[in-house]
This record gives sequence, structure tokens and C-alpha cells, in this order.
Amino acid sequence: MPEKQPRRFTWQIGLRSLFLLTTAIAVWTVYYSNTREIDRLELRIADMRPLVRELVVEDEEQFAVVKLEQHWYDENRWSVYVPSGEFRLYLATREIDEEGLAPVVASVPLAAGRHLLAHDNVALPDDEGWRVTVHAGERLVLSTEEPQEWNPAFGWSEGGQFDRSEQLPADKPMVLFRRRFTQPAPGGRSTTPTGPTDGIMLWIEPAGGARDDP
Repeated sequence: MPEKQPRRFTWQIGLRSLFLLTTAIAVWTVYYSNTREIDRLELRIADMRPLVRELVVEDEEQFAVVKLEQHWYDENRWSVYVPSGEFRLYLATREIDEEGLAPVVASVPLAAGRHLLAHDNVALPDDEGWRVTVHAGERLVLSTEEPQEWNPAFGWSEGGQFDRSEQLPADKPMVLFRRRFTQPAPGGRSTTPTGPTDGIMLWIEPAGGARDDP
């Protein structure tokens, strides 16, 4: 009797199964490619976020602030988040030192939530002096006037710029702006005084303290 040959098992794949397999491979290939692209774009967005100066609030119990880009010379605008509680916005124009706070010339309550704050310092007509203003959105909230000699127009030094979004404890003053005017010095130069001097200071802190409206 002839010896039986072992039976060989052969794979048989129908046209429908081949189509489904090809589709599944294509779907997973697209998914993998999209996942890598999304990861790459998320990294780019994270790198670019500071450039657009977007206000980021991760802790709603803290202040948040970022200074917005300037559209013209000496424009000062901030996007600010204020947590729940009683807070005030303070303005000073005298006795401004390199650190600490200064005597208040005006203040206003600041409600919880997001605010767009803007400061301006303009010369009055006919050399009558200067007007310092602060707007919250389109609303004028603080204003004071100073004599001509208050700003000798020799320049200034500044601090508290917040070029990137930052969060700060709400139980301490958050200084948005500190400008100290320079004074004339021998040889036609100018210098910033070592002690308190005239300028502009803007900050937010809890209400109810000794610095509320005089």
C-alpha cells in the first residue's frame, strides 16, 4: 500500500477578511501618526503660550497676572485674576522706594474674577501738570493729578512687569507696577535716587487695612 502523505494545512483568507485586516492596519497607522502629531503640537503650544501672554489660573485661591503686549510706547496693561474675598486696587505717586509699598493717593474695590487693567500717565495742556489714570476695561476707576515738577522727564526705572503669567498668594500685596522717576545729576546725566522718590505704583491687596482711602 502506498504510504500516506501528511496533510498540509494551508491558510485561506477570504476577500472580506483581507479587506478588514487592511482597514484595521490603516486605522491604527493613522491613529499612531495623529497621536505623535498631537504630542508635537502640544509641546509647541506650551512653548508658544508665554509669547501670547495668556492669563493662566490653576489655583483659584491665588492672584494671577500677566502683562499684555504693548501696542504703542509706554502702554501698560495687565490681565488679572482676583480670587473670592474683599480686595482693593491701590495707586501711589509719591515716596516710592525700590521695595515695599507707598502712601496711597487713591484706591477702589476690585471684585473677584478676571479684569483688564490699564494705566496711563499723560501731560495736561499748557504745562499744567500730569494726570495719572487707571482703567478696568473701559471704565475709569482711579485718577489723580500732579504738578509739572512731579515728573522731571529724565527717565525712570521700573519693576513688576509679569511678562509671563504668574500666580501669587492673595494674602500679600501684588505689585503690578513700580516706576521711580530719575533725577538730574551733575554732568548732564540722570540717576535714580537711592531712597523714596516720585513715580507711579499700582498694586492689589486685601481690603480693610490702614492703606484704604485716606
